[in-house]
Amino acid sequence: MNPETPDWMGNFLSANQNLVRFDRFMQAALYDPVHGYYSRADRVFGPEGDFVTAPELSSLFGRTLACALREAIKDCGGHIWEFGAGRGLLARDILTELGDEVACYHIVDVSGALQTLQRETLQAGGIDTDARVRWETQLPDTLEGVLIGNEVLDAMPVRLFAWNAGTVCERFVGLSDAAQRTLAWQDLPADDELRHAVESLHRTHGPWPDDYVSEWPEQAIAFVRTITQSLKGIALFVDYGFGACEFYHPQRSTGTLVAHHRHKMSDEVLDRPGEQDITAHVDFSALFEAQHAAGGELLGYTSQAAFLLHNGLLDKLDASFSPARRQAVQMLVNPSEMGELFKVMAWCRGVNPDNWALTRTLAQIDRSRQL
Repeated sequence: MNPETPDWMGNFLSANQNLVRFDRFMQAALYDPVHGYYSRADRVFGPEGDFVTAPELSSLFGRTLACALREAIKDCGGHIWEFGAGRGLLARDILTELGDEVACYHIVDVSGALQTLQRETLQAGGIDTDARVRWETQLPDTLEGVLIGNEVLDAMPVRLFAWNAGTVCERFVGLSDAAQRTLAWQDLPADDELRHAVESLHRTHGPWPDDYVSEWPEQAIAFVRTITQSLKGIALFVDYGFGACEFYHPQRSTGTLVAHHRHKMSDEVLDRPGEQDITAHVDFSALFEAQHAAGGELLGYTSQAAFLLHNGLLDKLDASFSPARRQAVQMLVNPSEMGELFKVMAWCRGVNPDNWALTRTLAQIDRSRQL
């Protein structure tokens, strides 16, 4: 067997006639409870892992987010729901900043290993996890509260398509050689659902060159629709990506799908399944349409830099911050770092957001015309 294709993945493919859609491969590679990437939680985040998130850089990210959402949290009964909580740093910083203003912090995470790491992080930060935090295994019929997610949408499996002379194919992953069990791409005619979605995108954002490859975020669309239908409150998500015009630009002919390993980015997403992160940029236009179709009301869409700066990030800096800590904060807002590539989208349903300072701030910096 190819040394970069472990036995468990070869067995997974063999059990599926040696051929699966890419989103199913990505689901297994990231979230298999034993062998998936996020089952190795202690080696994922931070300088010693594969990538660094905003809460890893500075506690001011979470503290600024908490202050921006303070009025909404109060109006929503003090409940916060975080999806994909990483190793728990954002939860720690929000709970530290708001104290008893948070009635309950609900964490929704599919990784048991991450749940253990989150509990350790929170307890080390002085958070009484038994009294203030709940790990949820399923969502209630009504999601009442403030929903947040930082770098969770980019980790949702995507479907890959290839466009050639008006023909839409879907990209599958299979075993190129049953004896050697090596991984390879195989394109097959797209089903009606994917074909209709891609043809619609092409009419709006084409023409595309032949051999144009990109992603369709079916799972993220379904996720946003589901949580919005159940929402009585506000949802706010932070991630890297852009609107559909930029996402499906003819010059972006190889898509956005990449892998991360030891802080190096690669387009070899089939290598080392379970040992590297796989991620795609977020199509925020698709998410806007999904929340709107589910009855959501968009509050704003903007860059991470604009959101943090207009919600008082720099006011929280003081003399105790060393040059290294100040540099880390700068990375959050620098356009060449995270400031411009990362976006913030917020929407609500079933509540009146008119009196929130957050609503007024988002109106001032809104870029939803780019969607």
